[in-house]
Amino acid sequence: MKILVYFIAIMFLATACDVYYVEPVPVVVIDERDQFVGSYDVSEYSSTYDEYWEYGLSIYKSSGQIVIDNFYNSGYRVYANVNGNSLYIPWQKVNGYEISGEGYVEGSKLVLNYKVRDTYTAGSAWDFCDATGWRY
Repeated sequence: MKILVYFIAIMFLATACDVYYVEPVPVVVIDERDQFVGSYDVSEYSSTYDEYWEYGLSIYKSSGQIVIDNFYNSGYRVYANVNGNSLYIPWQKVNGYEISGEGYVEGSKLVLNYKVRDTYTAGSAWDFCDATGWRY
């Protein structure tokens, strides 16, 4: 009889429990670099030389960084790191140019602030530039 009472108690407890199934939330991996990738029409202003330039540049992903092709309208490639909506161009030497800077993206607008110096020309000054690009 005790076994029957225990069995009924266990059955009562088992049927009184609610079972919930929680569906796993899919993990969405967002690559912050994607917002920079594309081709841009750029308008650049050099505060050092008080000159304006217009040219095109392209940005693509490479090995955890982004590559800016035709940076400074030079035909050279510059590497940058992305953090959120911001990019950071660490100091680097590319074909005789010392380069560093930063920037950000807002929708299809790219804003860059950087400095460039030609190491082949003796006494060359830093060229401080502001550039705005529009993705097309």
